[in-house]
Order: sequence, then C-alpha cells, then structure tokens
Amino acid sequence: MSPRGPRAPLAPAEVEVVPATGRFADVARMVGPSVSGGQACWCLSHRLLTAQLKDGGTERREEVMRELCEGPVPPGLLAYVDGELAGWVGAAPRSSMSYVESSSRLVRAHDDDVWVVICLRIRPSSAGAV
Repeated sequence: MSPRGPRAPLAPAEVEVVPATGRFADVARMVGPSVSGGQACWCLSHRLLTAQLKDGGTERREEVMRELCEGPVPPGLLAYVDGELAGWVGAAPRSSMSYVESSSRLVRAHDDDVWVVICLRIRPSSAGAV
C-alpha cells in the first residue's frame, strides 16, 4: 500500500512485438542518434567488421540499417505498448553478422544458423508502461 492510500489497479497494456522489416523510422528512433547528425551505433557493431564500421561514418551506418530494414530478414524486433514504440531487440541469424561469424571467441557450438541477440533497448518513457 502506498503512503497516500491504496493504488488503483493498472489497466492491462496491449503489447505487440513485430519484425522491424519496413519500419526504419521506428528503428531509427530506437538506435539512431538522439540529435540530428549525432553519433549512433545503429545496432551494427556485431553485424559488421571493424573496418566496415569505420568506412563511411554515421551516414553509412544509417544507410546500412535502412537496407537491413528493407531486406528479407529483419534486423530485429520492435515492441509497442498500447500502440506506442517501447522497445527494440537487435537480433538476426548468426550468419548475417560478420563480426560474430568471424569471431574466434564466439565459437559455433553446432551447424544450425541460430539467431543471435546483440542489443536490447527500452525507451525510458515506456519503462513504467508495462
């Protein structure tokens, strides 16, 4: 019980999780720069090799993520709470992630092309919504 008295029960939230395919604007809100022209990882650090990350700078990273969002395999999943963008999970098949695939530390345990989760973000304004 709150010091101010009983709290009203929260209404159940409607949570929807969808592939990021065709949703670049929402992906950009989650992993792009917070200010125009600012730096951002674009959730690419495990998808690309270091040389690829350095080549082309921020503009190239945005372009790569835009291409991934239009490709046949989504670069991750977006979560919406009551229709509002709430979260991001960067995930894809291991074979599509150059850095992970070439890593000597992340050795394959089997031949299956498992999906790898590389990033998880929750928008601060939506953290209390669920």
